[in-house]
Amino acid sequence: GLDNVHVVRIYDIFEENDTAYYVMEYLGNESLMSRIPAGGFPCDQAIGYVRQIADALKYIHSKNILHLDIKPSNVLFRHDTEAVLIDFGISKHYDGTDGGQTSTSSGCVSEGYSPMEQYEVDGISSFTAATDVYSLGATFYHLVCGRVPAKASVILNEGLSDFPDSVPFSCRQLIEKCMQPRRRERPQNMYEFMDFLAAVQSRADS
Repeated sequence: GLDNVHVVRIYDIFEENDTAYYVMEYLGNESLMSRIPAGGFPCDQAIGYVRQIADALKYIHSKNILHLDIKPSNVLFRHDTEAVLIDFGISKHYDGTDGGQTSTSSGCVSEGYSPMEQYEVDGISSFTAATDVYSLGATFYHLVCGRVPAKASVILNEGLSDFPDSVPFSCRQLIEKCMQPRRRERPQNMYEFMDFLAAVQSRADS
């Protein structure tokens, strides 16, 4: 039921052998993970990728869905330049009335990308876009630093590792804000995030 240029297209769903299957569009280009250079991307190039992922998240959040597994390996490309978010295997759908979950998942986490609440029992039982904001911030970190950030519990106690000198201060500020251990201290939705991102872009261009 999702229709966004930055979300993978599903053409058919069927059941055989007591198993559900879906037919997904073929995306033959490499993943974002495979494109990251050893020292990371320049900030302006990373912003181009992050903005496309944020557009996909803004759309799925409007449908009361959290992706819950944002990371560079879950971003493929259509026509080489169009970023496409894939792998909704642990995503959650929430009720539009009270924000409660309408589906359950196994509590899977991706270390370095998942916030503290994903490690907790019932930590994501209610809809909050700030959970995906953390993972997008962690992805942004990887893109500009060339390495996966530390797991959430390490960041809680020790903070983020140092950034390369080439990463502008405004870019660091946004990543640190997105990766705050407390949800309420992060941007609360993709609209807030994209406003911050636009400010970072304008400083990078000036």
